Amino acid sequence: MTQSPNPMADVLRGLLGSPEILQMPCCYDALSAKLVQQAGSPLTLLSAAMKSMLDVLGDLKQGRDYSGALLDFADLRQRVGFDDYHKAAERFDRKSDG
Repeated sequence: MTQSPNPMADVLRGLLGSPEILQMPCCYDALSAKLVQQAGSPLTLLSAAMKSMLDVLGDLKQGRDYSGALLDFADLRQRVGFDDYHKAAERFDRKSDG
């Protein structure tokens, strides 16, 4: 039997292919991931937003200047693809079908 190149991906596929509903608690660092694991959850989701906020807060405590790095809302919408998503979603809108 050949070994999978990514056994953790195989575990995830198995969990997601299960007919049962899985709860996936969020974590924001290695410690919280370990706590989720110790609580018995088979999987967790790293909250990138929480991780980013913690990183930025740490940088701000150290005096790093973010004034030139902040995006306005229009730039943020474009970078995350919201406008493209919204256009694609409109194609599937059933409200106008009567």
